[in-house]
Amino acid sequence: MLRYSLIGALDLNHRRQKNTRIDQRPEYMSAKKQKSYALEVTLVVLALVIAFVTQGVIKSANPPKISNIPTGDKTALKEPLLEIEVDPSVTKQEDKVPKEYNKHLTDLATTPDWSELEQYQHTISKKVFERELEEVYTLEGKWRDWITTSDESAMIRTSAADGAQLFELFFASEVKQESPPKFWRKRDEVIVKDPVKPLLGLRIVVDPGHIGGKFSQVEERQFNYKDTPPVKEGNLTLKVAKMLAKQLEILGAQVTLTREYLSPVNPNRPDDYDKYAYTIMSKTNLWATPVAIRRASEKLFYRAGEIRERAKHVNNDYRPDLVLCLHFNAGMKSEELIQEEHFHMILNGAYMDSEVAKDDQRFTMMQRILQRIHPEEARLSSYARPLYTSDPADE
Repeated sequence: MLRYSLIGALDLNHRRQKNTRIDQRPEYMSAKKQKSYALEVTLVVLALVIAFVTQGVIKSANPPKISNIPTGDKTALKEPLLEIEVDPSVTKQEDKVPKEYNKHLTDLATTPDWSELEQYQHTISKKVFERELEEVYTLEGKWRDWITTSDESAMIRTSAADGAQLFELFFASEVKQESPPKFWRKRDEVIVKDPVKPLLGLRIVVDPGHIGGKFSQVEERQFNYKDTPPVKEGNLTLKVAKMLAKQLEILGAQVTLTREYLSPVNPNRPDDYDKYAYTIMSKTNLWATPVAIRRASEKLFYRAGEIRERAKHVNNDYRPDLVLCLHFNAGMKSEELIQEEHFHMILNGAYMDSEVAKDDQRFTMMQRILQRIHPEEARLSSYARPLYTSDPADE
């Protein structure tokens, strides 16, 4: 399943809240002899870029000539965005917010079930396993603080608090060609015979970033320009998502939106995070004033909580091949228009030491390695780059 970093479980301990959050920082890339994949193009063509990238997942080198791809759906632009208190599809489950902060887990994460990795026994060679850790996912061999290998297996620490808790992953004795267990399909596994519908059968989730509506101010995602009404990023992403969904459906894709309204997918509200916020501040020696606790609770609500809720639906309910996350990042402090606009393609990798030390991050890293996510992610990025950017070195 392609996602924020273009592939993998949208488990959103990635990216927004550092999720499987790995910035491919230039200093890290040079250290690992990797090339930066952060690409900048104008945000104006965001929807078009994503639509083309999606087609690139399955189409041949020569794109089909299709006459009925809409260049702009005016209906979606004119449709009013509904602002409701609670999305009718959201069901609140009591006691789902952790009551105490655990320094060995990412915010709001739960202890991973390492037995889920049993299905990957004997599916990866030692050579590939160590290469992924050394060249893609960690820096300067820091994975060795948490994983030891022999010719037969890897012993992985499952708990930062207890070094005796280990998971043994056995290596494959010979190279196998069958695909490892996963629910997303890579390009070669999607067979399309209809030249007019090159995305036929592809399962795509479009995730309109942020929330918008009355939540735009608390999530600090609105732009105030002089005396005009504020531009709310969550409103813009929802408009673009609805337009993009219609374009993708015409191309044959099965499209689902993570949200249809200007309301959170997260069934909880800031008050539900007060106890957890307090334990974070008390255990990290921060001054837990009422104002500070309130602000921390709000961030847990619209960042970690909202992202995790969307991830849960993507991984457990929608189970797509591709996730497209739409974001406009204007900020709310500036009152002047600026020329700086960015579009980033970010590959998951180069985990910092503090991230590998988190039990849930380490578990997610193992899932990505065992599902062979990085090669497909790199392939897609390599395909997209020359379509929309030019490298000064090539000129």
